[in-house]
Amino acid sequence: MMPEHKRWMKRLQKCLSDMPDGCELVIEADSVTSSTVHLLSRGKHNKLFEAHQDSMGLPISDNNITAFRAENVIANSETI
Repeated sequence: MMPEHKRWMKRLQKCLSDMPDGCELVIEADSVTSSTVHLLSRGKHNKLFEAHQDSMGLPISDNNITAFRAENVIANSETI
């Protein structure tokens, strides 16, 4: 791993570890090379899943606090 990559990963890890207790992130694939990062209230994803009984097609966009599109962020549904 290049030093630049290592520094960036440490910053990302720190940012995620400092996430407020009342929220959670959901990464939703938009295309092969980009995703939308959604900020939800903690537990919202589980409530949506319980109501719809299916991870595909959950109304994440309608229930998020905020979101942004991120290039080169790829959601791998096999490992999520």
